[in-house]
Amino acid sequence: MNNLHINKIVDFSYVDGPGNRLVLFLQGCNFNCQYCHNPETIPERKAKSYTVEETFNYIIKRKDYIAGVTASGGECTLQWEPLMKLFAKLKEQTQLTTFIDTNGNVCDKKMDALLGYTDGFMIDLKAVNYDTHKRITGKGNEQVIKTIKKAVKHNKLYELRYVLIPEINDSKNDLKDLANFIKYLNAETYLMLIPYRNQGVVGEFKSLPSMTEDQYNRILKTMYSLGLEKIIKKRNFFCKN
Repeated sequence: MNNLHINKIVDFSYVDGPGNRLVLFLQGCNFNCQYCHNPETIPERKAKSYTVEETFNYIIKRKDYIAGVTASGGECTLQWEPLMKLFAKLKEQTQLTTFIDTNGNVCDKKMDALLGYTDGFMIDLKAVNYDTHKRITGKGNEQVIKTIKKAVKHNKLYELRYVLIPEINDSKNDLKDLANFIKYLNAETYLMLIPYRNQGVVGEFKSLPSMTEDQYNRILKTMYSLGLEKIIKKRNFFCKN
């Protein structure tokens, strides 16, 4: 694959890594999450194709207004070869930082290649429990766990992201497993807890209620009691039922 297949480009974002960032939403995903809010990005088709040079030139026109570039999706690492070339070019010719927002289901070969040109990773962990993860995504979490550990080993895990889905992955055991996993990883790991919203969901979980503020606050309290301190809260992100 020589070109990048891009679903959309957001020129300026403050929620996709450090500082003001240009975000590339790449087409195609290797998970089929039952709460996906962007199902149009899942198929590996129906996206505009850009050469690495075209994408680089688009970014360069905006470089004075951004801190860096984030690749998201879909699952951006499916297009790891052109993405690696783009990041290498950015590293060689600009001061922009490069970040990847991934579901973690990326093989070691691709991850090793991307590590050399990527400043930080934001990795989604759908569930620590294997069966729960498979229920949410359709696949197990062995590779996701490996990817998270590899990013930590190279000191490039910017933050871990966890969507709290009522009745699916927010039980006391789920939260305890999550806290223990993070403490095992690295005490400096930042965890972003995202409340589930059912708006726009087309999968199996569309009938689940959105998380309420009270539910979210109780979970925050639980996570603090389990010894986690570096939690990124999303208080303006959830909806009240």
